[in-house]
Amino acid sequence: MATTTMLGVETVAAFEADFGAAAALHGIDESHHEVFLSHWSMIPHLRGSEEGLKSIAEFAQLMTSIKENPLAPRQEPAPKGPTVPAPETPAALDKEGRALYERVEKRAQDEKVDWFTAFVTITGDREFTPPRVVVDPASTSSDTEDEAEEQLAAALMLSYAIAYLDAVQLVRHTKELAEAKKEGPEPKAPWLDTRPLSAPPRPGSDEDWERDKRRAAAGNVSLQRIEWEVAAEKGEDLVPERAEKARADHVAELEGRSEYHVRTAQKTEAKMRAEAIEAELDRRAESRIEDLKSRRGRF
Repeated sequence: MATTTMLGVETVAAFEADFGAAAALHGIDESHHEVFLSHWSMIPHLRGSEEGLKSIAEFAQLMTSIKENPLAPRQEPAPKGPTVPAPETPAALDKEGRALYERVEKRAQDEKVDWFTAFVTITGDREFTPPRVVVDPASTSSDTEDEAEEQLAAALMLSYAIAYLDAVQLVRHTKELAEAKKEGPEPKAPWLDTRPLSAPPRPGSDEDWERDKRRAAAGNVSLQRIEWEVAAEKGEDLVPERAEKARADHVAELEGRSEYHVRTAQKTEAKMRAEAIEAELDRRAESRIEDLKSRRGRF
């Protein structure tokens, strides 16, 4: 467990109260304690509120899962990216190219910066123009309610080997997916409730038909009067099964969208990185040739 001995007595009490509340509401446990404490300590404005604790808990869950397995963030309960492994060193590169690529990748991971920022640092080529927008996590705003999302994006950028802006879009996708997976609030009226009825619909009942037609609409599914009547004659309620299938289909669609987004971003990023490495190797080769010509010219 992370130590809290550097905190004052009142601060320790406040932290333990917030950690306990987050554990009860958002499913974190002692394995998340260290990251939760670090994030809680750095961002005071998130303390105490339900939304703030939710943000800290989600961040702790994601960072803990990435630490345990950086290529496959844990699925529940934190929003996550799809389990798509980061691309390996481009196979087309030669030995020198692979070595340079791996040095840049390590620098980016160690310093938590964009790959092309690390590339310029390693190569020393200040005239290099990145092929895309470069955003380093440390340069993003740190005084907004979106700070937790920015840190999630930074973690996903490094984990999936994609651009930061692609990681930001992935965070939005995964938050939408997490919302789609959550159980909705208790329905406020019978005609909004897609759960199974306590009693089957009555055949020929306009009242039951109107209720179930609205229940179907609430579940984003279609329902025709004739099929409703046939099912009612059998004592069946068509709404729950159709609504659950619609929900499952929507979740599957969002999961597919997230995976496609990651794979496309990885493919684009890998191509740009490989091209940058090749260009750097060409630059070095030309530099060696010029040095050789220069030395020969002096003799």
